[in-house]
This record gives sequence, C-alpha cells and structure tokens, in this order.
Amino acid sequence: MGGVAQAVTANDFEVNTAWTTSEEDNITTDFTSKSPSYNRAYSKASSSIGDVDVVSTFEKQAERDEGATYLTRQGTNQAAYKATAQQFVGEPDPASIPALGIAAQGSTGSGGPLGSWQKLNFNGASEVGTVTFKFSKKVTDPIIDISGLGGYSYHSNDASYAVGNFVRASFNATDMELLTEGVKFVKASDGENLNVTANTLEVAERNTYNLSNGLPWSGRLDCGNRNYQYPEFYSPELVQAGTGSVRLQGTFDTVKIKLLHHAVPFSAFEGAGAAIYANNADKPGYGPAYGDGINGYNVLNNKPIMIGNQLASNQENLDFFRLSFRLPKSAQISGKVWNDTNKDGMQAATESKVAGVTVKLLDEQGNPAVDASGNPVADVVTDDQGAYSFTNLAAGNYKVRFVPPAGQKLTLQGEGAAEVNSDADPDTMTSEIIPLQINEHQQNIDAGLVPVEKFKVTHKFESATPGMDLPKAVLDLVPANQPDKADGSKVTPTAPAKTEVKVAGGTWKFVPGYTEKDATIEGADHEFVGKWTFEADAAVVTNYVDENGKVISAQQKGANPQHNIKGYKYVRTVTDEAGNVTHIYKKLPAPTAKPTTPTNPGESLRKTGSGTGVVLAIALAALSVGGVVTALRRRHS
Repeated sequence: MGGVAQAVTANDFEVNTAWTTSEEDNITTDFTSKSPSYNRAYSKASSSIGDVDVVSTFEKQAERDEGATYLTRQGTNQAAYKATAQQFVGEPDPASIPALGIAAQGSTGSGGPLGSWQKLNFNGASEVGTVTFKFSKKVTDPIIDISGLGGYSYHSNDASYAVGNFVRASFNATDMELLTEGVKFVKASDGENLNVTANTLEVAERNTYNLSNGLPWSGRLDCGNRNYQYPEFYSPELVQAGTGSVRLQGTFDTVKIKLLHHAVPFSAFEGAGAAIYANNADKPGYGPAYGDGINGYNVLNNKPIMIGNQLASNQENLDFFRLSFRLPKSAQISGKVWNDTNKDGMQAATESKVAGVTVKLLDEQGNPAVDASGNPVADVVTDDQGAYSFTNLAAGNYKVRFVPPAGQKLTLQGEGAAEVNSDADPDTMTSEIIPLQINEHQQNIDAGLVPVEKFKVTHKFESATPGMDLPKAVLDLVPANQPDKADGSKVTPTAPAKTEVKVAGGTWKFVPGYTEKDATIEGADHEFVGKWTFEADAAVVTNYVDENGKVISAQQKGANPQHNIKGYKYVRTVTDEAGNVTHIYKKLPAPTAKPTTPTNPGESLRKTGSGTGVVLAIALAALSVGGVVTALRRRHS
C-alpha cells in the first residue's frame, strides 16, 4: 500500500474570496439594524472558491418584514468575533477567511405582534427565511466555517423607582435546518458551543455571549452598567457564541438552509441577579413596563418600547453571525504496473514496466467511484512507463482494480516494502481499501504481472475386478487430455466413447465410472481415474416344458434341439438374451378302447366251444411264468 495518512491542514482547502453584493439586491428598510457594523441589507452575495463561483440568496419567510433578516458583505472575516485557529478544521488563520455576514431577527408574526409584551417575552424559535448557496459546478463535502452564532440584548431602568430595579433581557441565536436531500451536516471540528445533527445546526447552550472566544469579567454581564458593583444586575452565566467547522457531506451544486431566529429570556436561566426576575406587573400604577417576571427583550429596532417611564428605541435582539466556505483540495491515487519476471512479488530495477493495462477506481463497496465533482471516474490505461493516476478525488475510501492482459495474471500481494510490492489480490485483482485524505496523493498503488500457467487434465482407466487386467479394447477408450487449464479453474472428466466392451467370456462395463465428478486445478495437472468392472457370461441350458411352464423333461446343458417326448407334441422354441433355449410342448389326450358287439348269438356260442384249446394253452403258459418268478424270488432270498 502507498503513503501514510496525513493530518488535515489549512493548506488542504481552497478558501472563499471576499463576498460582494450588488445594489440591485439591496433590501435595506426601517427593519434593518442601525448598527454601522451591519446596517446594509442584501438579498444576494457572491464569492468564488478556486475555480468555483458561489452565489448566496436569501428569501424571507412570507409573513416576515423585508430587511429584518438579510445578508451583508460587512462580515469582514472569521477573526472579527475573536475566533481562534483551533476552533476550525485544519487550524487556519481566522483572519485569512473572508466571511459573509448574516443578520437574523424576529419581525412581524415572530413570537407575537410587534411592540407587544408577548413578543418581548417570546421563548422559542420562528422561521425568518431561507438562504440558498448555488455553486457553478458540483462540489463534494465543502466546509462551512461559522463564528459568533448567538448573542443577547438587554435594557435596565435608568432611574430609581419605588418598585426597585429591574432588567429586560433576552438571548438570541440562529438555528439552521438543512433542506436539501442527499446532503447532511457533519461536525468537522470540536469548535465551541455547537450542536450538529444530520439536518440541524444550532448552539448547544442558549445563554450565549456574542464572541467566539473570551467572556466578560466573572463570566456574566453587568446589565445595570455599574461596573459590576451591584450583583442584582448580573446576567446568568454565559457561554461562548457558537463557532466551528461543519462539513456539508455530499456532492451537489445547490444547497438550501432554513434560518430560524431563537429567543430565550434571561429569566429562563437560574443564578442571575434579582433584577432579572423582577415582577411589578400587578402593582397599581406600574404594569409590565416595570417588570413582569419574564422580562424578555425580543425587541425589533423600529418598534420603541416603554421601559419603566422611558421610551426605548433603536433596540434589537438580532443575531449577527459570520459564515464562510472552504472547498477541500482534491486528492489523487497513482501507481504503476510491471512485469514480475522472477515472480517474487517485488519490483526490481531490471524488471520492465507494462503499458496498456486497464486500471479501474472503485469505492469502498466495490462500485465504480465518482470524483470530487460527482462525475463517474473513467477507467485509465497505463502509459509507456507503466504509470497511471486518478485525480480530482474527494477524501474517502477507495479501491483500485487492475485488469491483466490475456495470458497474464497478478503476482503475489504484499511482498516487501510499500514502494516495491504489488498491492492487488491475485484472485480479485483488487487492492485493499485505500483511505484518502483531503489534498492527499496516495502513490505506489502498484501491480506486478506474471504469465498465466497452463495445466492439463489427464485420464486413466483401472480395473475394479480383482485379479483381472483391463484388455486393450478398454484401454484404447482412454479419453484425450484436456490442455490449457488455468490455475483455479473447475474441470470435469471426459466420458469414454463406449461404456461396455464385449470380450470372450463376458463384458467389461464402465462401472462405477470416474472416482470424481469434477475437480479444481491447484497449480498442477489433474488426473481423473475411471473404474471398469468385468461381468462373466452365464452357462447356457435347454429346458423342456409344457404350455403351462411345467417341466416335462430333464434340463440339458448347452443349446440342444427339441426331441420327441411321449404323450406330448412339440409346439415352439424360445431363446432368451443369455442364449438359454426353452422348447415348449403340448400334452396329447389319452387313447380310448372300442367295444365289440356280436351280430349272431348262436355263432358266438359255437366259437366259444371251439376256442377251448387256445384258452387252455394260455393258462398253462401263465402258470409256467409264475413258477419261474417264484423260483427267482427264492434264489434271491
């Protein structure tokens, strides 16, 4: 990674020039302050910041009086209220920052009718208008410097009254509310007495003094103007006016801010002198002019008010604060691409630089980055020295992605010192997050290139049947190699052209097949192993059955022809896939005897007599056979 993050300094910003106004925009009226320090009221003011012009425009709230709240070129600079360098981001000299003056006060409709006790005693905020800043081009994260936010106004009785001393007094401050979508307030310095949220900016404590640095003696005002001799005239304890730097976070060319005048009577705070809380409103012959317990002084300069028996005029509870703009100077990221010939991840003087490599700038989330003007950052290509750069960048977090040329990849990441190492991950081709400060140049965001190694996928067949080797007919089916496989790529084996091979005595089958379905190349060739199993042929037999499948003759080995079987007639022969033969026969019906019927009974009787000799011969023969059988049985016994 490149350089070390640096602290922000005053030199990291462009500062606005002195603000100018035109008499065409003069809105001075009787409601405008009579103070010679800010008695010229304008609705517009202009300045420039480097090559960016800015125009501020004030528009009053509809019910308010023209000229009561306004812009003025009389803001001089940020040192006018004794602000210090430490109160602003980068610690600039406050006197070197020209300031726009903004005067805000409540007029008609703000807290009550003009000249009323209700208005004088008002405790709260009321809108007085809006101020819009229009830049000549988009800006990113400009700084607003503010000083003197808040102040006070008081009036004490100048004569002795039977009712005693009393003081009318109120604090004032201007609250700001951001109205532009996509932009937010971010506190940029510790400052003094500022409370900042995403869309509001106001004083943290309302009992404000009018200076940014330094309080009066004892930290209080002597509202009786008697050199602090009488504690009954003491104000509540004071805090410094709101002062500091606030970042308008975002990229925009227009920003609009609502202004509210916020008044708070001194009596709203504890610890003040008794005159602050005096109440004579109900005493006969006196009334609120001699103190009503609240004793606010939210007064407008052209509306005189009775204080005791005196008419007080040219009084005002006006907050006059100073505002300036500073634009962060743009930052940049640069580096180079080289050929890491020895593949050690470190640049050597003898290793050449690479031109024509595309480099991309991403934001922290990995999305395409935008520049300080809010425009997409275009991809760049390394020059003939292998160098590249991204300029006009706003402060923030970035990543750099390198796109290696075909046949090359990134070398090892983070080897050696920042000046010589390669900053991008070889797998993602992207650097780690690069934190970039205002006006910072992050150098040496580099990348080394090495050739992409190619690997091959090979295949091997093995027998899964113990004691049997694969025949040549199977080995000839081993698939060709798969070349040019990149490291980290996913590969799959090639299926054989056939998965069964018939040989004498049986069949070789590609079962269970390859031992891996896929694999990842990990810096070496990869071999897929396929298994073949031998299945022997079964012995062929011949069967003899009837039409019902009943065996009618003994099974014979081999494929034999049909033969005659007593009582059966041959029908057909079936041979199965294994070559086994089955001869099928049909059972014949049993034979039946035919009876003889004589036609002449007398003749039959005559034949009976004449056949006596034949019958006798047969009987003698049977007797002779029976004797032989008996003799044999005896011999056997």
